[in-house]
Amino acid sequence: MLFSFNGDVRFDPDPAAAATVAARIADAISHQYVLQFTAADATRDGKAHKLKLRLPDKDVEIHALPAYFAPPN
Repeated sequence: MLFSFNGDVRFDPDPAAAATVAARIADAISHQYVLQFTAADATRDGKAHKLKLRLPDKDVEIHALPAYFAPPN
């Protein structure tokens, strides 16, 4: 498995690893959550804004985008 810096996960494309990759994807999907938030500054300025997600449990893997886009009104 390979990781990238924008929060996504990339897997080895080796066909011999397909069953293992599929099992890891199925496991990840069964343990995912969707978080919603309201920005403190609700200005819709058409810019990207940085996000930082922190959890008290340090053993949890976080895969998240590093920013959100606030499209203009």
